[in-house]
Amino acid sequence: MSGQLMGRPTPIAILALCALVLGAASFVLGAIDAADGQTPAIGRTLIGLVGIAGGWLLWTRPERGGLICLAWAVVQIPYFVWNLDGSPTTQLLDLPVSASSTTARNGVITSQSAVGINLVGVALTILAVKVRSLLVVDQLRAQARRADEELPDADRALREIEALRREGKITREEANERRKAVFERLAAHRDADAGAGPGT
Repeated sequence: MSGQLMGRPTPIAILALCALVLGAASFVLGAIDAADGQTPAIGRTLIGLVGIAGGWLLWTRPERGGLICLAWAVVQIPYFVWNLDGSPTTQLLDLPVSASSTTARNGVITSQSAVGINLVGVALTILAVKVRSLLVVDQLRAQARRADEELPDADRALREIEALRREGKITREEANERRKAVFERLAAHRDADAGAGPGT
């Protein structure tokens, strides 16, 4: 992953900062609005909390944080409004493209409804997908490096076992048991790599 920002690959740093800053601001403002009785603000508050968690984990545990940030971004794509309190799925920044209708009395809007998409959510989702793909590539490279390190060790161990058997220092049965142990160690490493894949 090329390009660094604040000690992290640039896309990861940008997404983590967006999630932390937008999530924190949306959480605080949403909590204030929810306390004033604005029902959609409850959704914005909860999504903001997810953003904070995702941004923090992306900074400290990228695989898990990347998945949470992706969910945080995707949830922001749908945009729907049924009153004057806004959409429950937006965060501090939004750019909706929607079909809407309003009712006004004496020049004052008294009701509003809208359905559409939030372009900020779309942009964040694209960034989150890029981050996830970078994390997958990085994980695969790490697994390949570990495999390159393990295979020579296993090959050397197998040669040593065969040499001991030829010299009569161990029996054929003992050699087979030792070979089996080497292969089991290799399999355990591969299973550990598979279990520690992206998103775990």
